Amino acid sequence: MAGGITRLLACGADTLPSYRGLDIGPTFVHAPHLGLRPGEAYPAFNKPHSAALWVRARQAGAQAGGPALEAFVVFVDADMLLTRPVRPSEFGVVPGTVAAATYDFLAGASQGLADAFGLFPKAHFARVGGVHIFTFGDLADVAPRWLAWTEAVRGYACDAPEAYSALAMPDGARGATAGAKLQFMWQAEMYGYMIGAADVGLQHASSRVLMQYSGYEPPPQADALQPPLLHYGVDWQLGSAFSFNKLGHLHLRPSLCPRWFWPALPPNSVTGPRSMAA
Repeated sequence: MAGGITRLLACGADTLPSYRGLDIGPTFVHAPHLGLRPGEAYPAFNKPHSAALWVRARQAGAQAGGPALEAFVVFVDADMLLTRPVRPSEFGVVPGTVAAATYDFLAGASQGLADAFGLFPKAHFARVGGVHIFTFGDLADVAPRWLAWTEAVRGYACDAPEAYSALAMPDGARGATAGAKLQFMWQAEMYGYMIGAADVGLQHASSRVLMQYSGYEPPPQADALQPPLLHYGVDWQLGSAFSFNKLGHLHLRPSLCPRWFWPALPPNSVTGPRSMAA
């Protein structure tokens, strides 16, 4: 679809003057969500927080005579690449229905996580995340509830981590390492979206071809439809000498323009793709 790209940047007034790369494109800057308790470090609060603030700013601007509101909004993470235009009609987006990537591991949708909050019914709970295609009105409706439920789920996960893990982790992940459990703690925002979207009555066109992880083979249904988004969210490897995971580069500062981001690839190191998980 035709439209602009806006980066949502959570950056405090104390660090914004030294931020490099602010002028690389249209950027909506806002004060970051500082968490629910002193010293809490959960940057994912800023995904729904940014959305809610941006929507409010766009609505105010339009009411003041500025540019008209967008018909659709494609909300993507920073570790994704666009491979072709995203067309909402291809993925079934209409008012009340959001297209999003399928995330089967969000087992809390059926394992009772919502019961901890007394939520009924659960007919609209959807195992989706990563990328969403909204109508502007649907994003405006869900953004504040997405944030509120992210805060609630994150608070529960911190206060009762073992209970949260039992309800949020799929059966195959039981007995997981501490690192894996931390990853499921990170998914509080995804569960916040799931509950928030159900709270406002949104339905979902869950898609396995809207987004694909790097290094994976597209699912069969992608034969006639190239996934428009590539997500660098998991380990991927070229041959036996080179692998990449974003978690291994937590201190990377691309805005400083280092000579190399990571070692050069060895020759003849490319292997075939993995199969996409069902």
